[in-house]
Amino acid sequence: MFKSDKRPENKPRKKTSLKLGLEASYSLNRVEGLVVSKDMQRMFRHFEASGMPHEARRAAIRSKYGKKAG
Repeated sequence: MFKSDKRPENKPRKKTSLKLGLEASYSLNRVEGLVVSKDMQRMFRHFEASGMPHEARRAAIRSKYGKKAG
């Protein structure tokens, strides 16, 4: 156990989520060889500015870029 870790041994750690900013995620995408189009960048900025919930973001992405049935 680290000195800075003051929680008891039997208490589990809280699960936290990692949220990257748009610029950081674009940088990671470039390293992986992925390019985010200007249209997608605008869409993601709109999501951030409007405070859209995650499920609504996923639904918007699916409706715009997902495979069409049929």
